[in-house]
Amino acid sequence: MFDLETARAILLGVVQGITEFLPISSDGHLALMQSGLNQWFGTTGDGNTLELVLALHVGTLVSIILVYWKDLIQLPRQPWLCGLIILATIPAGIVGLLLKETFEQTFNSPLIAGIGFLVTAGVLLAGQWSERPRIQEQQLTLLQAFWIGCCQTLALLPGISRSGTTIAAGLSTGLERAASARFSFLMAVPVIGGATLLMVKDVIEQGHTSHSLSALVAGAITAGVVGYFALSWLLRMVTQRRLHWFAYYCLTLGIATIVVSSVYPVPTHPVVTQRAL
Repeated sequence: MFDLETARAILLGVVQGITEFLPISSDGHLALMQSGLNQWFGTTGDGNTLELVLALHVGTLVSIILVYWKDLIQLPRQPWLCGLIILATIPAGIVGLLLKETFEQTFNSPLIAGIGFLVTAGVLLAGQWSERPRIQEQQLTLLQAFWIGCCQTLALLPGISRSGTTIAAGLSTGLERAASARFSFLMAVPVIGGATLLMVKDVIEQGHTSHSLSALVAGAITAGVVGYFALSWLLRMVTQRRLHWFAYYCLTLGIATIVVSSVYPVPTHPVVTQRAL
């Protein structure tokens, strides 16, 4: 049955599918959307419950697998690349676990999200300016992979894009554009997969759901379909050297968010998130 709950899940699925892959920060956008959706649908509090966030992440994880299935199948035969991917996920994993509550509290502040968007803009421009394409991901050193992983820890803050920071970091190491994007999203599979498993555990322990099955399925499918096309488009933008387009968007959104949140402060509600890190 199509109702307001399902419509809300579909809208969030569209936002998740677009912003999870485009270097403009999915969590920053979902946090900013929350108060607007509450006013639109006449709800209060946080509608991004754990099970809905789980459904959206499942959808975007499937879209990565569909785009990169050939590369994923070949990974078992590339132990060096597998090791690099594992190494690159360690920094954010450690920092995220140690400072989990601290980072979760930042999602209550639109001002922090606005600053995060500005950081994303700067990172994207710096990555493009420092680009020296010459190697493929299999040629990365351990230190270079660790550097990309350290840059990924920035995305624990709202407004800072995981894909943007890792692609830009890859470009700074000398990765060719397509290789930098590919390494970023191959890193995302264990990252999002691990976060999804943690959410499954939490949902099971929770013992109940606040959403209908139709709403959850609609959100997951929407996020997956939109995410597939968003990721495919991003890969074309990266290879055409157009990352600066997203930087200008983040710069504009960041300034607008900071101004609005400073001039018209509004009460915020906790946003349920499971960082894909």
